Amino acid sequence: MIQEALVTAVKELIDFKTKFPGGMHVSVLPSISTTPGISYRLISDRKFSTALNTTKDRIANVQLNVISSSYLTALKLSSELENHLEQVSGERDGIKIALIELDSSVDDINSTPSVVRIINKFTIYYSKG
Repeated sequence: MIQEALVTAVKELIDFKTKFPGGMHVSVLPSISTTPGISYRLISDRKFSTALNTTKDRIANVQLNVISSSYLTALKLSSELENHLEQVSGERDGIKIALIELDSSVDDINSTPSVVRIINKFTIYYSKG
């Protein structure tokens, strides 16, 4: 599944455990006391089909939230995550990733006091290995 491949790709980021002691979790972090961390969710996953493309290629839209108690830390880690993911290609967990690109990035500094969230929406072009 694309979710497992995404988690594997994110955790390949250099010093992932040091940079994100809160880890990576589906939907929300289990505790906001351990930040920074990443929450993620799959927004959509569909076939990529056009008249010229009859392969089994797919497009997934995912949301990756970088959560921190510091705005500058959240921005820095969000930027590092974007740079890393845009370099990812090849096979991960039976999924052949062709391209990951950032669609949008939005700051959310008002959701909870003392917690900053950078909401990143990525598109992943892939096929099942």
